[in-house]
Amino acid sequence: CEVLCPEGFSMADLCLSFREDMVRRGMMPPSAHEFALEDMTAANGPECALSFVGSGADGKAAERCGQVFFPGCQLAGARGEQVLAVYETLRKDLGSVGLLLQCCGVPAQWAGEEKLFAETVEALKSTWESLGRPRVIAACASCCKTLREALPEVSVVSLWEVLDTECPSLSFREEACCGGVPTLSIHDPCSARHDEAWLRSVRSLLSKRGVPFEEPRLSGETTPCCGYGGLTWDANPQLASAIAADRASQLEHDAVTSCIMCRERLVAEGKTSLHMLDLLYPGESLHAAATAKGSGLSARRAGRAALRTEVLRRYAGESVAETADDGIPVRIAPDVLEKMEERHILREDAVRVVRHAEASGDTFLNRDNGHFLASLRPVRVTFWVEYSVEDGVCVVHDAYCHRMEVPGTSTPKGRYEAVRNPFHL
Repeated sequence: CEVLCPEGFSMADLCLSFREDMVRRGMMPPSAHEFALEDMTAANGPECALSFVGSGADGKAAERCGQVFFPGCQLAGARGEQVLAVYETLRKDLGSVGLLLQCCGVPAQWAGEEKLFAETVEALKSTWESLGRPRVIAACASCCKTLREALPEVSVVSLWEVLDTECPSLSFREEACCGGVPTLSIHDPCSARHDEAWLRSVRSLLSKRGVPFEEPRLSGETTPCCGYGGLTWDANPQLASAIAADRASQLEHDAVTSCIMCRERLVAEGKTSLHMLDLLYPGESLHAAATAKGSGLSARRAGRAALRTEVLRRYAGESVAETADDGIPVRIAPDVLEKMEERHILREDAVRVVRHAEASGDTFLNRDNGHFLASLRPVRVTFWVEYSVEDGVCVVHDAYCHRMEVPGTSTPKGRYEAVRNPFHL
């Protein structure tokens, strides 16, 4: 709106100021953005976050680094192998490069949580200083924008600029290029609409790769949001889906984007889409990469932890002890997991409910199908899981959650009756 409005009026700034004011006055419902903030906390927690200074030419760990790769929490969770491939390229061409796995804090900013955002940025600044105040190479447009605005003393450059102009080892020989790829429609992330260097480098890399592309009517400065920005996906999933579907309908060809969440949002609406790294570091099949489903909330959280473990193993020679999983086995079918993702329920949430129910025996029995219904409120969210026990394995059939506490209504009505699980393991 701001770009097209003749008066330059910014609805984004207006909405943000209202959110900040509502948070200050205690009027903002926590449920609107709580899941996204919990995900940010997990990304910055000990299982996922990592600051790695890198190593010198002699292979020994350096004390400081001149530049650090900052992939962003969503790319780190969704594309760990590609993040490592990029890191190898940067190390080969730039020398000692650090790696910083962390969230930039923008979910807190989008939620209007000024205090939490300031604390997150301050922690990030402290980590950056401990690395030697390096140049930050960011792969996420929102990270670039957030760091430049919140920490102007930090030198931030996009990954695409570096790969385009500073990485000769990224081969663009004819046999290594993507010949035969059909014309793609570019979708630019909205956070990069004013980042000319980002937009220019993406197009330069596509041209070097031999990928034909076309500019949609709305691109560059006028590119629309995919429905992820501003936490729309968390506060209003139906609206976010409609936004992504509308954008997908504007793209004449299969899409290519430099933002992993734009790719996830578009492909969720049935739009065949590639991320830039699929073209720069192609696997066996570009078609498979373009049509693959998005990674999902549970997989991204697990992916961040797995990437941290692999970085420590590969570059620091450290092994991370795996947590022993001696709990009751739980199986969740892909279609049920997909439904859970839509409801912002992680796989680990459902597993926790089932194992708590089996340990305590506090369940409700559906007399019609023999399924058990169990609940758990580990934080401000109450999770309900319907499951059965088959050959010693707990099979999840459905799950839902809510953030309400209604006194006197803890027992489900209808076909359920409170029982002590007779199959208690």
